[in-house]
Amino acid sequence: MEAGENSLRREYGEVEACDAGVCGGKSEVGGGAGRVDASEGEAQSGVEGGAGALGTREGEPKSRNKEWREEADQHRMHEWNVMGLSWSPPESHQCVRYGTREYTARLVSDMKEACAHMPIIVNGAIVNTQHECFTEGDMLVSRWDIEEREASCKPYWGNLYDKGCIGEGSGKHRFEARLWDLHGGEDWMVMCETTPTDIHGHHFDGPTHCDNRGVFYGMVGMWDVDDYQCR
Repeated sequence: MEAGENSLRREYGEVEACDAGVCGGKSEVGGGAGRVDASEGEAQSGVEGGAGALGTREGEPKSRNKEWREEADQHRMHEWNVMGLSWSPPESHQCVRYGTREYTARLVSDMKEACAHMPIIVNGAIVNTQHECFTEGDMLVSRWDIEEREASCKPYWGNLYDKGCIGEGSGKHRFEARLWDLHGGEDWMVMCETTPTDIHGHHFDGPTHCDNRGVFYGMVGMWDVDDYQCR
């Protein structure tokens, strides 16, 4: 009987030992869980630290963006003022909600100022050059003198005629040519005076004289060129 009890105790002892082993395993697992919890804590701490650093980095661009927006607003306000647009002094009114009051202002426009500074797109290009503003009836009209991409505003000189010396001792040799491709509504004298040409390798921005010789002979340009043989 005792032998049986001893045997049973041994069996139970083994079971207890096994249970203890399992418990030990659980303890180790528990210890492992503890290590996992610690690792998670470290990871969470690292994430929080990183989030804090990230929050600092994100705050800097926000500050710069605010400065850029304020600068852009000031630039737009300057442009509006140049265009003749401005606000009257703001007037305060009643409170509309907690910590908030209503203000109003009237938009004031100076059309002459806007006309003098507002750019325009002509021939696909923005034109900012000075121009003239004038009143036409009840409308304000602006005028620009555009030089780019205006091939139709370029008349040309015909055959060059050698007229010889102007006179004895003048030192001047005269050449003449007719100006072609003029249009109605143009100032032919101005077109003649501003049309360039080259004569014997010398460039001239315009003739020395212009003469409108009527329907048959048209607008004629004359160049008096230095010539020592005419002295």
